[in-house]
Amino acid sequence: MRRFSVLIIAILILALLSACATPPPAPTRQDQLSDTGLFGKHPLQGVTIENGLEGEMSGGFFLFAAGINGQISSTTKYIFTWYPAPGKYITTEIPRSLIVVNVVENQVQPEFELIFKSSWLNDFPYTYIDNVEVARNEYNYSLYADGAKLNLNNFIKPENLDIVNVYVSPQDLLPPSK
Repeated sequence: MRRFSVLIIAILILALLSACATPPPAPTRQDQLSDTGLFGKHPLQGVTIENGLEGEMSGGFFLFAAGINGQISSTTKYIFTWYPAPGKYITTEIPRSLIVVNVVENQVQPEFELIFKSSWLNDFPYTYIDNVEVARNEYNYSLYADGAKLNLNNFIKPENLDIVNVYVSPQDLLPPSK
């Protein structure tokens, strides 16, 4: 009988200890960046269009033979100046291919919204990704350091975005009057 009661007590202690040691789920990028002002609609201060050229070249040689490959193409990038929080503005470069303009009646001020890929948002950083500082918590989960969250452009990359919605009124699309 004594053996049986010791066995029951040991099982209860193991069950208690195993229940206490269950860590919480790992925080996703969306969880970690929710307080930065990165998500939702943001007022636009202005948009600048930048045209340029983009290209790459590669080559190689073997003995007396050589070959060079390359390409050059024109690019158009839009530079948005926006407010993630009152009193703070950021300038961000967005490729034209990601921008979707939505004409909205009674839109007082132009706004834009970053739509991130859900696979990127629901993932979590492992180590130093994209030169962004990552720290570890008591459960050994990777977390963005506070300094990494200061520049939101660290996270606004074409490979992380699905689209960028821009909301304007019909009057914003008219050419300026003379």
